[in-house]
Amino acid sequence: GTRVVGGILADQMRRREMGVPRAEGELDFRFGILCMGAMAPMVSDLMNASLSEGELITIPTLHLHGTKDVNYENGKKQLKAYYDQSTAMVWDIAYHHAMPWYRADVLKFVEMIRKLYADTKSKS
Repeated sequence: GTRVVGGILADQMRRREMGVPRAEGELDFRFGILCMGAMAPMVSDLMNASLSEGELITIPTLHLHGTKDVNYENGKKQLKAYYDQSTAMVWDIAYHHAMPWYRADVLKFVEMIRKLYADTKSKS
């Protein structure tokens, strides 16, 4: 899931940089949410092989990492290698590879998403 999200954001960012006009009906994501992920973003053939060395995804993101997840360390590496830290919001939660299920955790996650939405709404 996070590889697909990263690929979509990278592709959108690159299209903007190249001045490629949006096609009718094409979505324009203001932010991305990546949960319990690891590994590099997937890339489209259209936009070349991958992100350039040192090129980071600058579209705002929320990263949910489970501290008990076997992918925890790889998720941290993914965040550092592919996402601009100044536009990334991170929540490390004491879960395994699972979405929040306790009410308080779900409400916190929802609040983080709402904040990201509000922060990016004025920029669109």
